[in-house]
Amino acid sequence: MFESTVTYPASKESTLYRAGEGVFDTLPEIIEAENPSSVYFITDKIVDSFHSQRISKIGRSKAVSAKILTLPAGERTKNTRHLMGIANWLLDNGADRQSLIVAIGGGVITDLTGFAAATFMRGVRHILVPTTLLAQIDAAIGGKTGINLPSAKNSLGVIKQPVATFSDPVFLQTLKIANLREGLSELVKAALIGSKKLARLIDSIDPGDSDSILSVAPDLVETGMKIKVSVVRKDPLEQDYRRILNFGHTVGHAIESLLGYKKMTHGKAVAFGMLTALYLSRDILSLDDETVAWGETSISKLYSEFDLGGIDHSYTWNALKMDKKRLMGKPRFVLLRAFKEPEIVEVYQKQFQRAFMETAKKWKRR
Repeated sequence: MFESTVTYPASKESTLYRAGEGVFDTLPEIIEAENPSSVYFITDKIVDSFHSQRISKIGRSKAVSAKILTLPAGERTKNTRHLMGIANWLLDNGADRQSLIVAIGGGVITDLTGFAAATFMRGVRHILVPTTLLAQIDAAIGGKTGINLPSAKNSLGVIKQPVATFSDPVFLQTLKIANLREGLSELVKAALIGSKKLARLIDSIDPGDSDSILSVAPDLVETGMKIKVSVVRKDPLEQDYRRILNFGHTVGHAIESLLGYKKMTHGKAVAFGMLTALYLSRDILSLDDETVAWGETSISKLYSEFDLGGIDHSYTWNALKMDKKRLMGKPRFVLLRAFKEPEIVEVYQKQFQRAFMETAKKWKRR
């Protein structure tokens, strides 16, 4: 089992990170130590369909005695309607400032619940139990919360660190191979910006075999968690350094929003964004061919093609102007000067157009 407590000096908040088999069963002791006035679990219908008994057993234990809310699954749940639904449910069920909220789900549930916890009665404590590989190595680490606007992903939100994040591989056992690949896409990003050790681990996996992925899932989660925590610890409020975590996400988020959050998954959109960023890195920062090739090969094992649904470089460029990381209306990208050497660079439209068109042409749907 992996365990680490990280204190964030700016907010004076501490988060317990715990990963490994059986960590979900230790949740009651952490809840009891927090001594909340009441406890509320929030999950989604897919997680509930596989793990309802496990969740109910913990939620109705003597130490917890939680009420449970089940939301629709999927990216389109991250909106104001469901945020207000959570707030009204908490209020109707007697929540107060000493209550504790526990999110059990993928990145949608952890983002949405974290935002609700940050804003309900101006802030209550919350715990995250990520149930997807993507959430266990990314979304549930670092305190980012938020919801989507129709034209821009994660445009409403705050940074609020949870009391704890518990990543238990038991939840990964029920994921489809496509869901596991979502997490691997994010791990390719983490390797490119920060870890050749992780790159070697990714090389050892057969992305078409769930057992191959699950056999090293504890190592993947621990390594991915360590990389992200090390970045977040240095810049918890994303003032500068933490922005390197957005490699591939600038274009990826734009594509997600242009496709209405339903025609391309987050991991796949980010993979397309990483390819574009790799080609930009080669053209602007003279990134070596070996690193570009490793990125292409790793992504090709996850996704063989991308259907952009008619989206071209001009639509995407306009969407980039809505990105949170823009400066004075100009999009900025995380690029690579070398493996493990990310830089934040202003990119001009013609440069972006060339890289986007190269990605779309090389990886078009056949």
